[in-house]
Amino acid sequence: MKIGVVYSMEGYSSLTKPMASFIKVPFGLSFVATVLKKIGHDVELLVVTEDSDLDAVLREFITSFKPAMFCFTAVTTQFPLIKQAARAVKEIDSAIYTVIGGAYPILDPETIIASRLFDAVCTGEGEEAIVQLAD
Repeated sequence: MKIGVVYSMEGYSSLTKPMASFIKVPFGLSFVATVLKKIGHDVELLVVTEDSDLDAVLREFITSFKPAMFCFTAVTTQFPLIKQAARAVKEIDSAIYTVIGGAYPILDPETIIASRLFDAVCTGEGEEAIVQLAD
C-alpha cells in the first residue's frame, strides 16, 4: 500500500524544502513510517508549513504518489494546520484513509473525532496499531 506520512512544522527553511534534514521528524512518526516500510509498504514523507498552499501541495502529492492512506501527527499548536490538511485530502479523494496520532490526539481525542476528518485516531503508541490498519 502507498502511504503518505504528514509532518507539519514551524520555523521552516523554505516552502520548497521546509526541512533541512530529517533530524526534526518526531520519533513517533519516524517509528510509524519505519514499521510500515519494514513490512513492505511504500511510504513517503510530506512536510507542510503554515504557509504551504495545502490544496496545491496535497493535490500534487496525491496525483503523483497515489496514496491509499495518510498518517498525520499533531501537537496542539499544529492541529489547526493538520485539520486543514486532512480536510483537503478528503476533498481531493474521500476514499483515502486518514489516521492521526501524536500528543494532541492523546490529550483531546474527542475534538479529533468530532472533526469527522479522520478515519482512525491513535491515542497511544502507534507502531502496532498502524500495522493492523495498513494490512
